[in-house]
Amino acid sequence: MAFAPGTAWRKASSLWNDGLRLSPEMGIAIERFVGEIQETT
Repeated sequence: MAFAPGTAWRKASSLWNDGLRLSPEMGIAIERFVGEIQETT
């Protein structure tokens, strides 16, 4: 990976939190995306 996993996780975390504030559907989509990231690392 081109970037550090810790940085990616913090970025994904804040995106997930922002997404939850914006809409539950967005939060679910981001959560699924984060799950995929975790599986590949």
